[in-house]
Amino acid sequence: MRKKFRLSLISALMILQLFSVALVNAEKLKIGASILIPPYVITDSNSGMELDIAREALAFKGYEAEFVYLPLLRVSRYLEEKKIDCGLSMKGDDTDLKNVYYSDSHITYRNVAITLESRKLKIASFSDLTGKTISTFQNAAKYLGPDFAKASEKGLKYREISKLNEFIPLLFQGRTDVVISDVVLFKYYRKEDKKTDTSAAIKIHEIFSPAMLKAGFLEKKVRDDFNGGLRHLRETGRYEKIVRKYIGE
Repeated sequence: MRKKFRLSLISALMILQLFSVALVNAEKLKIGASILIPPYVITDSNSGMELDIAREALAFKGYEAEFVYLPLLRVSRYLEEKKIDCGLSMKGDDTDLKNVYYSDSHITYRNVAITLESRKLKIASFSDLTGKTISTFQNAAKYLGPDFAKASEKGLKYREISKLNEFIPLLFQGRTDVVISDVVLFKYYRKEDKKTDTSAAIKIHEIFSPAMLKAGFLEKKVRDDFNGGLRHLRETGRYEKIVRKYIGE
């Protein structure tokens, strides 16, 4: 009995030692992540839906993620300047970036147009946005698809907001007609805003295709390893558990 216990203890200590060595020897990667987009990225706790997915996908292949928080526009620039090893929340067709290897889509944003129901605004296409005050996120023309980009080139007026929590008072206080945002982000900030009366009913207009975002890597091997880790998360059901943790669906 004592012999079996001793052997079990030795085995456990060996596994713990191997795990510790793996952590010490893990290759560290600097990952650029867009700041202020909870529940995808929560800087205060170094967590969030997108960060957890990226962290675990890389860890499965022996990498340790060190997140660098940046405004959305700077992620591509930092990657191009090789200040980071990987950039998250990337469209994947950034033709201005050279020698960047894009992963499979690791996160999907569902961008929508949001209005107050009391305004009774009908928005079924991009042309319906003409003449309305619009607030959206940074670099929107790049992420909202070619139709929105064309509309903006033809004079569609909108303002880009760097702090996405500002969407809430803008809409509910009547300072903008339309907010264009990922629906999960909007619901999160609406719930978190304690200063604004957000009780008014809203209407969601589905005029955009889902944005299937990717991670961009400087090294092809790391990209391939990330894809392998991502497949593992999906196949084991871990991916869905991470998503449900943050949005409860």
